[in-house]
Amino acid sequence: MFLKNSSLHRQKGSSLMIAFFLMGLVALLGVSLLKMSSSSSKTIAYQVNSTRALAAANAGAERRLNELFPLSAKSIAQRCDEITSYDDFGSAEPTGLSVCTIVAQCSDFQQFDVVYYHIESTGTCGIASRTIIVDAKFDQGKY
Repeated sequence: MFLKNSSLHRQKGSSLMIAFFLMGLVALLGVSLLKMSSSSSKTIAYQVNSTRALAAANAGAERRLNELFPLSAKSIAQRCDEITSYDDFGSAEPTGLSVCTIVAQCSDFQQFDVVYYHIESTGTCGIASRTIIVDAKFDQGKY
């Protein structure tokens, strides 16, 4: 019923090997979880910057359209063959777009009484950059 003394001598150290194996396995799992957590936080940070860049690109296109089609002058077609850069967002306090830059490129051509505009706005926040394109037209014959 009881183990003999000779069988105990043969089993010395086997539980120590199992303990080392389990410690190594737990350490490997811990390192894997740490890497996944770090990768996940980097992905979230990139997504936030990407969303800010898209908002900045939209803001640049809307601002450029507002400059082309002011509410006060209805019958004047503006020309827009230039590149405009915006870095002021009208607020003294830091906003979500304060670390972003906007470059709006505009071109136009006229065919008969219609002026066609092509606006390409690029918002850059950190390492993320997004570009949107807006096409508009102004029919001078209707005013």
